[in-house]
Amino acid sequence: KHASGSHIEFKADGSVMIKSLKDLHMHSSIVSSATQAENGSADTTTQMIDTNYSIEVGGTLNIKAANINIEAGGKAAMYAGTDFEIKGNNIIERATEGISMEGAKSIYMDTDELKQRSVTTRQETGNKEDGSPGGQNILNVHGNAVIQNNDPLGGITISSKGYLNLVCAGERVD
Repeated sequence: KHASGSHIEFKADGSVMIKSLKDLHMHSSIVSSATQAENGSADTTTQMIDTNYSIEVGGTLNIKAANINIEAGGKAAMYAGTDFEIKGNNIIERATEGISMEGAKSIYMDTDELKQRSVTTRQETGNKEDGSPGGQNILNVHGNAVIQNNDPLGGITISSKGYLNLVCAGERVD
């Protein structure tokens, strides 16, 4: 026990209590352990907790490492009260079933090139959240737009329950 009140307590039930009234610093080095005396050093420090474990930080939690791997045997969840930002040279998301993106207000993508590949694409535009019809689908193209079907047995159908306008404003010059 320190005069300031900081102390390490070994309880009768085997619990260990560490209380620090100021900063608490832990440092692990590659000093060899009794089990690894043969090879000269330990290369991993492991902390095992056999029950639930919470870390509560009143300020900012910073974690810095050469690499970080997080694995959960069940659900993994991350929450942010305001913005949630992920940065990297490449961001790869993989799922064995599905990926769902839901934006309560909007989803915005800005990139130099967008490539998509799917077996089937279904898109629904125009139904309001209450089920009433409305909305619109606008595709602005600067340059050329092509609808191309390379299947000799396939077809292209444009179907409208209302009116259909095809408007051309100029002639193509080759």
